[in-house]
Amino acid sequence: MARRACPAQLAFPFPKPALPWQKPVEVAPQRPLLDRLVDAGLSPNRYLLSTNRCLTAPAEHRTGFPWSLPSRLYTFGVRIAGWDDEPRLAVGVEALLEHPYVGHLRGIGFEVDVNEDVGHASYMHAVDLATNRHWEDLLLTRRHATPESIAAGIGYALQYTDLTVWNARTVMREMGWPEPEDRSAALLRGSGLHPAKVPEGYAPNPRRQDVAGAWMMVHGLEDKWLKRGRHGHAWVTPEGMARRAA
Repeated sequence: MARRACPAQLAFPFPKPALPWQKPVEVAPQRPLLDRLVDAGLSPNRYLLSTNRCLTAPAEHRTGFPWSLPSRLYTFGVRIAGWDDEPRLAVGVEALLEHPYVGHLRGIGFEVDVNEDVGHASYMHAVDLATNRHWEDLLLTRRHATPESIAAGIGYALQYTDLTVWNARTVMREMGWPEPEDRSAALLRGSGLHPAKVPEGYAPNPRRQDVAGAWMMVHGLEDKWLKRGRHGHAWVTPEGMARRAA
């Protein structure tokens, strides 16, 4: 005889899987600042703001020295800070509040403050001006960047561009950075470099992006640990690899 189902079992509230069109939609938090920026014509849409997290200073707000220099900081220096909390416009260092674009933004009702969380933008400034043509401009505009970012920019330039060691030394001397007595031998022989074999030789892969790292690149080129190849790229010399292995 077939068993009959218990009414209590049939009344059990089995969970029903939600159909795709019934699943709750996660609504992105409202960001009034982004809407205001788009409405003011300062950005085409919220998507670009959320992707770039900065504003683009128009050319009319980048005239005269130093704002006309080829530095990305003067074009994209006004950033959106506090993205995960309460978005607000900010610059990385106080001196950038003098930017004409900041004055324009304040004039149309936007607040712009200083927030160290967006200070990494000054690294772009150092990289863009750490060249044989603009190293003097980098010194003249040092207030617009952090010393750490200038050191990292010098190190980058000595690794990837044709910035001369002489010009790099001049910047570092003017910045007041003392030269290591061991001529960075400990870093060059140890953890300062992480050479990797590539078809052209050994890429140095410096591990220090600070003042010590900048001096390491200077001493490495001067003392033949490193050499410049095509387009100014630095490589570890056979002599340098031998010293590291000794």
